[in-house]
Amino acid sequence: MRLLESMFGNICDEAFCLLTGALKIGCAMLVCSLALLIHTGGLRPETRELYYLASQLESNAAGIVLVGNFAAAFLESRRG
Repeated sequence: MRLLESMFGNICDEAFCLLTGALKIGCAMLVCSLALLIHTGGLRPETRELYYLASQLESNAAGIVLVGNFAAAFLESRRG
């Protein structure tokens, strides 16, 4: 956390909590995606739905982090 605090400088507490929360949710989704991909072992007819779920988790994690960054930037612009 200290590394993130030093990288982002002096942003407000709400924006920092929003950024870290989005990063935590994104990382949790990526870990779940990786676990599903390891469990399925590849794309086969019987594991097709789990494989697609893992790929959707992977792609949606980036979207959540992106929305979190936009929201934090909006909070910062409203502060100043």
